[in-house]
Amino acid sequence: MQVLLRPVLDYFKGAQCIARYGLWKWALVPALTGVLFYALVLVFILFLRLELFKLAESWIDGDVFRFSVVFITGFITGLLLLYLAFLFFKYAVLILSAPFMTVMSERIEAGMYGKNNRGTLSFGGILSDLRRSFLLNSRNFLIEMLWVVALFVIGLFFPPALFLAILLWGVQAYFAGFGNMDYTLERYFNIRESIEFARRYRTMVVGNGAIFILLLSIPLIGALVAIPLATAASTVGALRILREISESELPFNHSHLG
Repeated sequence: MQVLLRPVLDYFKGAQCIARYGLWKWALVPALTGVLFYALVLVFILFLRLELFKLAESWIDGDVFRFSVVFITGFITGLLLLYLAFLFFKYAVLILSAPFMTVMSERIEAGMYGKNNRGTLSFGGILSDLRRSFLLNSRNFLIEMLWVVALFVIGLFFPPALFLAILLWGVQAYFAGFGNMDYTLERYFNIRESIEFARRYRTMVVGNGAIFILLLSIPLIGALVAIPLATAASTVGALRILREISESELPFNHSHLG
C-alpha cells in the first residue's frame, strides 16, 4: 500500500516545494508551451475529423452497410488519432520544457538538501538539456509507438478492450514518468544508467506518470500544471531513493553519486 501511496504523497510534497521555494516562475514557459500545443492538437483533430467526415459522406451515399463500416472504422480511427495526438503533445512538451524543469528540479534539491549544481539558465545548459531530453524522449517515443502498434495488432485477435486499455495506460505512464524523472536523474547518470534506474524503480515511475497523464487529461488546466507538478514530484521521489540506498546496491557508475 505504501508503494502505491508514495507517488501521490510525492505530488503533495512536490507542490509544497514549488510554493515554499517560489518556483512557479520556472513553470511559466512550460505552461504556455503546453497550452499552445494543446490548442494545436485540438485544431488538428477537428480539422482532420471534418475532412474525414466529408470523405465518408460522399462514399456512404445512403447505403446502410457502408454507413456501418464507416461508423466503426471512423470510431477506431478517431481513437487512434486522438491517442497519437496526445502522444505527440506529451513528448513535445517534455522536450521543450527540459531547460526550465531541470532548473526547477535543481532548486528543489538545493532547498531540500542544500545541494545546487546550477540553479539558473545558461545558453550552454539550455542546449545540453534540450539535447539530452530530445535523445531520451525520442527513444521513449519510438519504443512506446512499437508497444502501441503491437497492442493494437494483438487487439485484432484478442479483443478485451479493458485489458488493452490498462496495458496502454501502463506503457504511457511509464514513459511519461521516466521523462519527468530524468530532469533529476541527468545530474547523476548518463542516459543508459537512467534507463536502468527507471527499470529498477518502475513502480515509482509508473505512479508518477499515471498521475501526470490524469492531470494532462484535464482540459487547459492540465496543460498548465501537469509538467511542473510532475517534475517536482519526480524530483522528490528520485532524490529520496538516491539518498536511501547505499552505493553498493546501485548497478550504476558510483562516481555520479558522490
